Amino acid sequence: MNKRFSVEGPDPTRDDQGFSPTFLEEDPFLFIKPSEYEYLGIIPSDIPIGTIPALRHPSSQIPSRWGGSVYGCGIFEMCYLMSPEELRFLQGISFERPNEIQRHHKKINELYTKIGLLIRYSRMGRPYYLIPVHLVSNSLTHIRAKVEEISKIVSFHKKKYTKEDLVIGALTHKDDLITQDLAIRFKEHRFVPIESLKDISKLDEVLDLVILASDPFEIMEMKKFNQGGTQRSSKKKAEQYVMYLLWKIYGVIKPGGEIFIIAHHQLPRTNEAAIVRFRTEHEAKSFVLFSHLFRTQNTYQGSTEAMKVNISDLQHYVRGRYVEQEVISGLLKGRDVDQFTMEELNSLPRRYFPLSTPAVPADQAISWNKLLTVFFQKIFFKPYIFKPVRQEWESRFEAKGFNPRYMLTYLGQKRAVRKPVREILKELSDSHLSGCPVEFVAEYRDSFDYAMRTLGVIEKLKKGNVEGIPELFSDRLTEPLEIKKRRFPSLNDVIKLSSRIPHLERIQDRINPDRLEGTRTSILQNLEALSLFGFSPGEMRELLLIVLGHSKMGRIVSGKMTEKSLQGLSALAATYSPQQGLNLLRYCTLLTMAEMEASKGSLLSGEQLSELFQLHDSAAAVIINRDIDWNRLLDKEITLLGGTRNKVIKQLLKMIGHFEFLNNWNDLRAKGAMEKEAIADFDPLRLSRLKNAIRLVSAVEHFERRFLNENPLLAPAFYRKILDIEFHGTGHLFEQMESNLVLVLLWIAVNVSNGEVINFNPLFSELNPSDIIERVREIENETRGISIEHLGIPLLNQLKDQLHSHGKSFIAGTGFKLSIGGVSQALEISHSDIAKSIKIISSLFSEISNFNVSDIPPEKLSALEALFSELDDFHQSHLMLLGQAGNAPSMPAKQIKWFKRINILRDQIKAFFLRTIFLPDHAYDNLKALYELAPSLLKFIFPEIAALDAYEGAGAGKRVAGPLKYILETLRKLQALIQRKRESFQDIQLLHRVAHKEFGPMATGIVGVSEEQLSEVELIVQRLKGQGILFDAMIKSLVFREIGKLPSLSRSYSTRLNLADIGRATAVLIEKESIAEKYLTTGAAKAKMHFLIRHHGLFLHIVRGEYSFPAVAEILAKGSINLLDALFLQAFVILSSVREELFLEDMAGMLFYMRSLCAGILEKKTTLEDEMARVYKKRGRLFNALEAYRESGLPEGIPSLEKLPPEKIPPIDEIIELKSGRMVFALERLMRLQGIRYVRFADLADSLLNVSTKSIYMKRSLANV
Repeated sequence: MNKRFSVEGPDPTRDDQGFSPTFLEEDPFLFIKPSEYEYLGIIPSDIPIGTIPALRHPSSQIPSRWGGSVYGCGIFEMCYLMSPEELRFLQGISFERPNEIQRHHKKINELYTKIGLLIRYSRMGRPYYLIPVHLVSNSLTHIRAKVEEISKIVSFHKKKYTKEDLVIGALTHKDDLITQDLAIRFKEHRFVPIESLKDISKLDEVLDLVILASDPFEIMEMKKFNQGGTQRSSKKKAEQYVMYLLWKIYGVIKPGGEIFIIAHHQLPRTNEAAIVRFRTEHEAKSFVLFSHLFRTQNTYQGSTEAMKVNISDLQHYVRGRYVEQEVISGLLKGRDVDQFTMEELNSLPRRYFPLSTPAVPADQAISWNKLLTVFFQKIFFKPYIFKPVRQEWESRFEAKGFNPRYMLTYLGQKRAVRKPVREILKELSDSHLSGCPVEFVAEYRDSFDYAMRTLGVIEKLKKGNVEGIPELFSDRLTEPLEIKKRRFPSLNDVIKLSSRIPHLERIQDRINPDRLEGTRTSILQNLEALSLFGFSPGEMRELLLIVLGHSKMGRIVSGKMTEKSLQGLSALAATYSPQQGLNLLRYCTLLTMAEMEASKGSLLSGEQLSELFQLHDSAAAVIINRDIDWNRLLDKEITLLGGTRNKVIKQLLKMIGHFEFLNNWNDLRAKGAMEKEAIADFDPLRLSRLKNAIRLVSAVEHFERRFLNENPLLAPAFYRKILDIEFHGTGHLFEQMESNLVLVLLWIAVNVSNGEVINFNPLFSELNPSDIIERVREIENETRGISIEHLGIPLLNQLKDQLHSHGKSFIAGTGFKLSIGGVSQALEISHSDIAKSIKIISSLFSEISNFNVSDIPPEKLSALEALFSELDDFHQSHLMLLGQAGNAPSMPAKQIKWFKRINILRDQIKAFFLRTIFLPDHAYDNLKALYELAPSLLKFIFPEIAALDAYEGAGAGKRVAGPLKYILETLRKLQALIQRKRESFQDIQLLHRVAHKEFGPMATGIVGVSEEQLSEVELIVQRLKGQGILFDAMIKSLVFREIGKLPSLSRSYSTRLNLADIGRATAVLIEKESIAEKYLTTGAAKAKMHFLIRHHGLFLHIVRGEYSFPAVAEILAKGSINLLDALFLQAFVILSSVREELFLEDMAGMLFYMRSLCAGILEKKTTLEDEMARVYKKRGRLFNALEAYRESGLPEGIPSLEKLPPEKIPPIDEIIELKSGRMVFALERLMRLQGIRYVRFADLADSLLNVSTKSIYMKRSLANV
C-alpha cells in the first residue's frame, strides 16, 4: 500500500496523548516533509519557526493575536493592518482559480504574514497551512474529545431509529479531521460535508442527523458561511444570522431527525477570581509570560506560591493562544523562559496583544437555548470535559473555586409543525376558497411585505381609521370587525395576525437576514417557520389565503375573470347556515378589499369599491336564493350591457384600472374637447385616462372591423373566449400601458391560446419592485413595434400551431416569448430585449474569447449561458417559422436583422469553444465548466454529448453516474495524469477507507494504483502528448466513445450496428454521421480517432474475460507502439473511472502486463503465436503436475505446484500439453467472466493439494487484495 505523508516534528501519535486507534493510522493534518517542498512548490522561507506545514488545519478557529482566526475565518477583523491598496488586491483575487493565485502567491503570502494568518500558497497556487508546534497535540486532543462524543450520539441515533445506514450532515469543510475520523469509525453511514449555506440549499436528500462541531455563532463567521463578508455588528444581528442557519438546517433534516452541537464552552469576561497554585515552576513562568504578551484582565506578579487569578484570564491561558515564535524570542531576548528568574519575568515589558474572543455571545448557553428551542426539542444540553483534558489540567495547576470550561453539548430533535403546509393547501383547494392556484401566484404577493401591508389595512380598519373610504362602504367593511355575530370565525385569526405585524417583521429578519435570499421573503417557502415561531394553523391558513387571495372576488373586480368563477365560493357558503354563509361573504369581501389596497399601494377608488360590493350583493343573492345561479346572472348582465362585446370592453376597462368609465365609456367619444375636460374635472391626469379609455374602445372596434367581419361567427366566438379565460399578471402591467397596446397583447394571447389560463406573470419574474415601471416601458415600446399586418387570424394560427407543436414560440419582430406551461397547459408570456441581449452577449464574448474555457470567471460563463439560451430560443423559433411548408410568413426587417446577427454570434461562439475545449491540459476543466454552468451552450456545441446526460441505458446501472458524468470522470483522471497531480487522480480518503475495510483498522496509507505505476503512466502520457494528432484523437475518442448508446443516432442504422460492442457501434456512427469532421478532426486524426473509439474497450474486455488475449492481433497489426500506448492509457483511465475502489494496484498490474507483452511483440522480441504457445505450455505443465500429485500431495519441502523442479514433473506429449493449457486458459477466462479476477488456476491447484489459503495468498504477494 502507499504511504503518502509522514510526520516531521512532534509525534502526534504518542501513547500519552490517549488517542483512539483511528488516530494511529496516519497523521491527520497530512504534514508535509521537507523532501516534498520542491515537488509541491513550497518555498521554505515561507514557513516560520515553530510551525509545521500541512495540507489540513484544525477545524476549530484558533484566535490570532490581531483578532479573527489564524486560518482565515474572520479575516475582516485584521483588515485594519492592511493599506487600502493591499485590501483591494486581496479582494480582487479569485481564490477558486489556482492559475490566478499562482501569479500572485508571493504577494499573498507576504500579506498573510503581515496580518498573522497561518495560510500560505505554493508556487502552484495551492494552499497549505502552518500548524504551531504546541497546538498539534492540543488540536488532536480536542478532535478526539469531539469525535468520542459525536460517536456516542451516532450510535445512539442508530439504535433509537433502528436504521443501519444513516445520512449525516456535518457543517465543516470536506477534509475536516473530525468527519474523516467518523467516516472511518462508521463505515456503514454516509457523512455529507456542508461547507457553506449554498451546500445546504443544494442538498437533494434529507439528513438523519446534523452535526455542528463548532459554535453556530462561530460557523456563521466562517468565510463560506459569512455571505455578506462583514462582521455582525451587534448581538441582535448575529442572532439573526444564526437563526437563519438553524432554519436552513431544519429544512434538510428528516421528520424526527436530530441536531448535535459540540463546541468550546466560552467564559465571558468577569471580575471573579480563583486561587491558583501552579504545580511546576515552569507552568507558573509560562502563565506570567502569557500575562505579559496579552491584555489580561489583571496584571500579575509571578510567584511559586498560590496566585489570585482572574478566571477569564485562566480560561484563556488553558485554552492556548498562538503567538509567532519571533515575538516570544524578541521579548525573551532569545533565551528560554526557564532561564529567567520569576523576578526577571515580572520586570519584562508588556505587549498587550488583545485577547480576542470568538464571535460567541457572552451568555453562550442562554443564546443557544433561546435560538435552538424554536426549531428543536431539547434532549439534553450540558457541559462536557474530556477525561484526559481534566487530568492534564490537574497535572498543571490547582484552582480553588473554579473549574475551567471545556465543551458545551446540545442534542435536539426536529420539532414537528402543528399542521403541515400541504394539508392546509389541500383544504383550501378542496374548499375552492383560494383565489389563485399556487403555480400562478405573482411574485410580489408571495412575500412577507405584501402580507404585512394587507394586515396593516385590517389593523387600520379595526382601529376605526376609515379615512378616504366612502361612508356607504366603510360601514359595511368594518361591520364584521365590530359585530361578532357578523364575523366569520376565520376572521378572528386575521385579527390576531394584524396585531402581530411586528412579530412578522422580526421573523422575516431571522429567516432572511439582510435579505440574503433576495429582497422578497417568500411566505410559501417559509410558512412552516411561522408555525415554529408560534403561529397557529388558523393563522398560517390566513397568511396562505392572503397570498393566494380570499376567494376570486379580487380577480373578478380586476377584470381577470368573470363572476361565474365565484361558483366555488357560493357552493362553500351553501354548506353553512344562511347567516354564516353571509358572514363568509363579508369576511371575503373585507379581505379582498385589504389585498387589493396592499397590491395597489394606495386606497381603492369609490368605483372599485362599488364594483366590489356589487359583486358582494350578487353573491349574497346566489347564497340566499338557491334558484339563482352565476350563469344566469352573467347572461343577464351581458343582455343589460348590450351584448358580449360590451361586456368584454367593461372587463378590459377593469384590467387597465379605468373603473371611473365603466358606466359611460360608450358616450365618451361623442363628447367634444370641452366636454371631455369638464368630465375630467379639468384634471390633466383624469383627461389622459379618459382618452386612454376612448383609445381602448376604438382599438376594439378597429380589430373587429379588420379581422372579425369576414365571418359573423368570429367576433362572438372571440369575445366569448376572452370571458372564458382566466388571466394572471395583468394588474401591474396593463394599468400602466396604453390601452390600445394592451389590446394588441391580448389579441395575440387569446388567439394562440388553447387553454383556459393566460399568465403574464413571467414578464415580471425575478424583478425588484423598483424596476417594474422600467420593465413596463420596455414592454410598451416592444408592443408598439408589432405590426398589425402580422396579426391576422391566418398568421396567428401559424404561430399557434408552432407554439403547440414545439411548446414555445416568439411573436414576430419582438422578444415576446410564448410558451405552454406543464400540467396546467397555461399560455405563459415572457419577454427578452433581443437587441440589448445581442449587444451584451457580443461584448461579453469579446471579453472572454481570449480565455481558456475553464479560466472564464464562473459569473461570466453563467451570464453567457443565460443570454445564449434566450437568443437560441429566438433563433429556433425563427427557423421553425421559416420551415413551415409552403406558407412561411413574411418576417419584419428587424427580426431578419436579429436572426442574421445571432447566426454570426452562434458561429463565433461555436468556433471559440471547438478551438479551446479539447486542449489537453484543460479538457476536463473545460467540459466540466460547460456541463455545470452552461447546459444550453453544451447542447449547442456538443449535442451528442449533451444528449448522453439524459440517457439511462441498461449498462448505466454498473456505474453510479450516467454516461456523461462517466466521461467527465475519465477526462478528470487523464487531466490529472497530464498535469502530474497525483492527489487529483485518486480519491485518497475513499481509498484509505477501502484499505481499512480490506486490511482492518490499523491499516495505514491507501490501496489503489501504486506510485511506481503512476510514474510509468505519467511518462507514457508525456510521450504521447508529443504526438499531437494522436493525443488530440485520443481525447476526442474518450469524449465521444459512448454516443453509440443514443437511440436518436443508432435508430437509423439499427441493421448495421451491434450495440453489444459499443466501441464498434460508435465507430460506425462517427463515420456515417461525419461527427469527426464536425469537430475539426480530419485525415490522419480522423483515422486515429476512429481506431481508438473502435478498440477503446479491448483491454477492459480482456480483463473481464469477455475477450481472449489473442484479440489484440487487430491492434498489433497496426505496428504502432504509440497507438498501443494510447489504447493502454484509455483503458487505464476508463477502468479507474468505473469504480475507483475496484481499480487497484493488482488490476493495474494486469494492464501493464498486457502492454508489456504487446510491446515485446511490436519490438519483434516475440510473436503473438509464440507468446500464446508459451502461456499454454506453462498452464499445461501445471495441469499435468496436478494430475500427478493429486493423490499423494506435493513432495516435502515444495511449497506450491509452481515451485516443482522440472525433473519432478512427469513428461507429457507436447500436443496434449498445449491442449491442456488451452483448457486451463479458458477456465481462467471463465472465472474472470464471473468476476473472479485475482484467482489463477495455479491457486486452485495448490488448494486441491491442501496448500493453506494463507500460504497461497502470501505466495501471490498481492498488493491490495
